[in-house]
Amino acid sequence: MAKAVTKECSTQYLAAKQAGTLNGQKWPQFLSACSDSLKSDNSDAAVPDEPTPAATKTTASKTTTKTAPAATTADGKPLSPGQVAFRARISECGEQWQKAKAANKTGGKTWPQYWSACNTRLKAN
Repeated sequence: MAKAVTKECSTQYLAAKQAGTLNGQKWPQFLSACSDSLKSDNSDAAVPDEPTPAATKTTASKTTTKTAPAATTADGKPLSPGQVAFRARISECGEQWQKAKAANKTGGKTWPQYWSACNTRLKAN
């Protein structure tokens, strides 16, 4: 259960960070508020109390992020082609990492090691 709460809060935090709606809130503060909210709420669609607008944006933008990462930075500037490519690579490597980790096939690598090898492989393609 704790892993599911952390995973959900992590997803919400990353989306809020990308949307620029954290209002100076750091990960430990966000996790605390989010996990308290999720634990006290019995529904599956739980969101933290403070960053509700960010959570709403997360849900709305999640589908677009899956196919094409957001095209602007937190300050609203358009992403460069390199930034778009980076986001696509890190997303792809993250998905591969989660699958490998779940299947216990990481080869003893940590995330930074896996990311480095995956990033190099995807850049070569």
